[in-house]
Formats: sequence, structure tokens, C-alpha cells
Amino acid sequence: MKRYLLNILLALVCCAATWVVLELIDMKFSKNEYSFKYDHIMKHGSEINTLLLGNSYCYWGLNPEPLGDSCFNAATNARWIYFDRAILQNYLDEMPNLKVVIYPIGYKIPFCGIEHNEAPSLNRAPYIRYAHAKYMHIFYPDDKWKLWKYADWFGNDFVSLFTIKLQRPCDARGYEPHEGELSGTVWYEISQELIQTEHSKNSVEEYFRELGLMAKICNQNGIRFVAVMTPVFPEQYKYIWPEQFEIVNEGIRQVQKKQPFEFYDFSHSELFEDSLWFSDYTHLNRKGGTLLAKVLNDTLKSN
Repeated sequence: MKRYLLNILLALVCCAATWVVLELIDMKFSKNEYSFKYDHIMKHGSEINTLLLGNSYCYWGLNPEPLGDSCFNAATNARWIYFDRAILQNYLDEMPNLKVVIYPIGYKIPFCGIEHNEAPSLNRAPYIRYAHAKYMHIFYPDDKWKLWKYADWFGNDFVSLFTIKLQRPCDARGYEPHEGELSGTVWYEISQELIQTEHSKNSVEEYFRELGLMAKICNQNGIRFVAVMTPVFPEQYKYIWPEQFEIVNEGIRQVQKKQPFEFYDFSHSELFEDSLWFSDYTHLNRKGGTLLAKVLNDTLKSN
């Protein structure tokens, strides 16, 4: 019996040791947008003058090239604002020449929160948290097992082999645009009931608290903080509830009272009324992302 238990214990130890070795190898050699952007900031942060943060609205929809040679797109898909604030706060010393930070705001994002609760069956939040924890060394404060940082990601680590690790890296400027044009899409609508849930209310509160912290960090360090409402296809714009506009715009105004920052709303700009600028209902394609960057660059220069 003792020998049997000893064999089981030995097997468990071998499994744990194998996993640790694989994790170390993975941390060293994995090539994806997370590891690439972390490495770029660590190695070339002093070259960054303009930094793009945020989620897919920036990652896919804002071409850094028209914003200058020293602009880097550090956004990643489905990222919650906490991670953007943490990146800005944790790695500011690595970017001593940073002058401008650009962050995208959407009319649905503040209501979704870290759990992306608008579609529980498609919830990628654990993988998103995992990716930032592992490849960008940022842990969400509510994550369990903080003293054993990687222990609770074992299951996510296995699944992420097919969702995160095998994603191809973005280009040298951190940009990975969607190609193609909008066609036959299904319009997306957040229910009014979701907006009124306790989870969404807490999500909105956290969102604008983090937005205020980002603005404060920039203001304290002489950095120009710019928030941008990215374009939405006109047909999709009809599916945004008036209450969403009120909550988001009021949240922005309240933050601006305490920590002034620039805000530009391109969500229903006449420049983006044609489907040729979009890859889907809320994301710009390469042509749209380039046009938005040019318009934004002109706006920043004029102000």
C-alpha cells in the first residue's frame, strides 16, 4: 500500500515538474501579441512617443502609422480597462519619452466588465486574464491564488494552447487589422435589462474609476491623455439604447471634472457611413483604421 501511494506521489511530482518546465519554456519562447508587446515596451520603450492602449477598437481599428514613427499599438483584443491602467502605471518608467496616450471608448464596453457578461457562453475573460498575467505580468486583483500566481490557470493554460499561444504575432507596430469589408452582418444589441443589473452597475463604476486613474497618471507625468469613441456602422448605431449614451457620456463628464482629458467622439461621424471602412458592425478594417488615424492625427495637431 505504501509503495502504491509512493508511486502516485511520484507521478504527481513528475507531472508538476513537467508542467513547470513547459511553463518556463513557454514564457521564454511563446510568440503572440501579448508577449510581443510586453517585450517591445521592455526593450524599445524609450522610442515610444505615442502609445495606443485599449481593446479591439484600437488593436484592429487604429493604424499607428499615420500617428507618427514613434507610435506603438499596445492594445489587445477584449482587454478590460484595468489592464490598460496597469500597463500605463507599471511600465511608465520604461517609456520616459511618452507624450501621448490614446484610449478607445465604446458604448457597450463599460457595461460588460471583466467577465464580458453579455455572452456568458462565449466568455473569454479567464483566457484574457490568464494571458495578461502570464505574458504581461499583470494580475487582476480579484483573481484567486495570488500567492501561487499560475496555479489556478492550469485548465486555462491547456485551453489557451488553441486560443492564445498559437495566435500569430501582430506587425512591428503592434497593429493587426481586419481585412475585408462589412457584408451580411448580424447587428448586436445590449438588452436594457443587462444595463440595469447590479453587475453592470458595478462594471460601469469600475470602468470610470480606472479611466480617471489613467487620466490622473498622465496628468501627473505631463502626458496628453486622449480618449476616442471609435466609429460604429450607422445601422448598428440604431441599436444603442439612449440610456447607454446617457450613462457613458455622464461618466466621461464626471471624470473630466476631476482629471481633465481630451475626448473625441467619432462614433457616428459622417466620414464613416460607408461599409467599405468596416470589417464588421463595430470594427474598422485596414482602410478605416488608417482613415481614423489620419483624422485623429489632424485633430490632435489642430488642438
